[in-house]
Amino acid sequence: MSSSNGASNSSGECVKPTDCPPKLCYQATCDGGICSAIAVAVGTPTPDQSNGDCRKLTCDGKGSATNLPDNADYPPNKDACHKGICTDGTPMQSLLLMNMPCAFDGGAVCDNAGNCVECNTSLQCMGGVCNNHVCELTNCFNMSHDFDEADVDCGGVCVKKCQSGMSCIESLDCVNKACTDNVCN
Repeated sequence: MSSSNGASNSSGECVKPTDCPPKLCYQATCDGGICSAIAVAVGTPTPDQSNGDCRKLTCDGKGSATNLPDNADYPPNKDACHKGICTDGTPMQSLLLMNMPCAFDGGAVCDNAGNCVECNTSLQCMGGVCNNHVCELTNCFNMSHDFDEADVDCGGVCVKKCQSGMSCIESLDCVNKACTDNVCN
């Protein structure tokens, strides 16, 4: 039974509205000792929200709840290299920018694929080079011609000697111990 003001009557005796059973999307009233309920306004959030699901339950003004997209109800970040976002009411994880600080999986910075890695550039390695996101000593096995080597991974500070035809600085850089015009003989 409904009254002319949109209130629906329900059985039960009351002294105050809190004596009446709660109903989703209705405000309880106590009129003359009888529990009644009035539908709340359109857009009123329901009390049973799920945080981080990119959705919002709101009342439709007629006593029912509607599940609407809420792009401000983003999920928690998966880790230090991901940010929780909402896209059209769907929770997702976005990659954070490369070189953002992180501290998991033995890493220190985010790469551009959501991983926490040791390095992205050699500037992030103390006196070393960054090879496949791992800091390596500048000497001898990084497939680069570093400043303290005579040629790629040989001579200079490296134990490995340079082969014939490779660059050298001195005779000790070469396998055959002969360096002429900066080339191993």
